[in-house]
Amino acid sequence: MANKRGNGEGSISKRPDGTWWARITTGVDKNGKQKRKAFYGKTRQEVQKKMTAALNDINLNIYTEPSKLTLEMWLNTWLNEYALNSIKQSTRVSYETFITKHINPIIGKHKLQNLRPDIIQKFYNDKLENGRLDGKGGLSPKTIKNIHVMLHEALGQAFKNGLISRNVTEAVTLPKITKKEMRVLTSDEQSRLLKLCSNENNGIFIILALSTGMRLGEILGLQWKDIDFTNKLLTIKRTVNRLKNYDSNIDAKTTLIINSPKTENSIRVIPLNDKILKYLKSYKAFQTKKYFSTGIPIGQDTFVFPNSFGNIGEPKTYQNIFTALTKQADIKNSHFHCLRHTFATRALEEGIPAKTVSEILGHANVSTTLDLYSHVLLDTKRNAIERMSKFIEL
Repeated sequence: MANKRGNGEGSISKRPDGTWWARITTGVDKNGKQKRKAFYGKTRQEVQKKMTAALNDINLNIYTEPSKLTLEMWLNTWLNEYALNSIKQSTRVSYETFITKHINPIIGKHKLQNLRPDIIQKFYNDKLENGRLDGKGGLSPKTIKNIHVMLHEALGQAFKNGLISRNVTEAVTLPKITKKEMRVLTSDEQSRLLKLCSNENNGIFIILALSTGMRLGEILGLQWKDIDFTNKLLTIKRTVNRLKNYDSNIDAKTTLIINSPKTENSIRVIPLNDKILKYLKSYKAFQTKKYFSTGIPIGQDTFVFPNSFGNIGEPKTYQNIFTALTKQADIKNSHFHCLRHTFATRALEEGIPAKTVSEILGHANVSTTLDLYSHVLLDTKRNAIERMSKFIEL
């Protein structure tokens, strides 16, 4: 069978045993002799992909001889050349921490081709036992899983590029993730907090969270154009986070970033009841009066919960407001995210279908909701069975 060549750089041939192989020129050695690299696969398409990926790396001047390539070197290449265009800035921050703070200091110097499952397994085990950067114990199973997902993806790309013969992360065992007990406000705590917030305009964002289950970043991303008072609808289109700054023109370690919501399902429309609409209308009037006196116009693009200058609200500021109000309401051991859990719990307790609650929360699928709130759903099912007892005559 004839060889297939591309610009004289590579060739693909079928081997006598029915498999395929390809060869490319990767450069020249110190004696001026051409250096060649071979790829093997069961199909022509498999070999073509490996060869094309390697040629692409050569053209980008990022190709390294597989025998010399370390895990640290590959992760740097993978992150910058393959991952950055498809991940959010928050994910980039996490990946950089995983790579520079956890992986590189321990297994980063291993040659990529010499990695074995037991090396990765020991790394995970050690991190689980004593992997926190502050030295206070081990990383959580969830964090280990997040590191694994990134490493699996990076080594998967290395396999596609023909740099390794297999993805060794597929042969490791991850620690079991145990559910954390969720903090949900009691009905009495919720009532006390709502009473305080209804008397203070700066607490409206808490009422909104308890009415919709929105995350803080989603609330801070709201602009007035996202609230349709006529049709009683709220649209979640963006989220606000403070993240590591990558802009050299900004002299700061961190900066506020407006992103699309967490997942595609997080972009959603939530109906609003008359009570929350009343609070929002009153709050908008208060905001208009407040900022009008400072010369700041309130328009459709104005953030619903801004900073003191009418710009993007600072998450830490609103966290502090929440902490102050919960302290005043004598609510202990709480955090803002527990408002989301409280909304979901109350909704399921009222018999609202899990599918509906899932869509309001913006979960990727209803199984996430069922898993998180299975304890609540069990009580709901018990009540349903009790109500059905009236149809059983003994």
